[in-house]
Amino acid sequence: MKSYEGMDVEYAVFTAPSGNIGCMMNLENPPMFDCGVESYMETEQYGIGELGMPRWMVEVLHGYVREQNEPPLYSDLVWPEGSPSAEVVQYGEVVYHGPFVCAVEETGVTCWDSESGRGAWMERENTVFF
Repeated sequence: MKSYEGMDVEYAVFTAPSGNIGCMMNLENPPMFDCGVESYMETEQYGIGELGMPRWMVEVLHGYVREQNEPPLYSDLVWPEGSPSAEVVQYGEVVYHGPFVCAVEETGVTCWDSESGRGAWMERENTVFF
């Protein structure tokens, strides 16, 4: 998993091989553990938010899907030109960032906080929180 430093906070970011799901996390206070599901922007599966955009960003720690109008941190658009891209985590692999864990499968991505047990199963059509 690629870590980015140089901002006030260190971020760990990755994408699944399909490019449909990408995650970004940091351990600062408050911690962030968010995963974007691109297909939700097309299907509007979770409706439209207050900014008039589809809800497509999964808040793994807080159990909801929100809108986001800026590119996510795993996108090349937010980093200076020439910066390395987010790592593509292959199907069948598991990645860790502190207590945060994600398992990438062909059918979707499961991410959870190993301390609280909170997490989410994300796939092209749906997200299930646990």
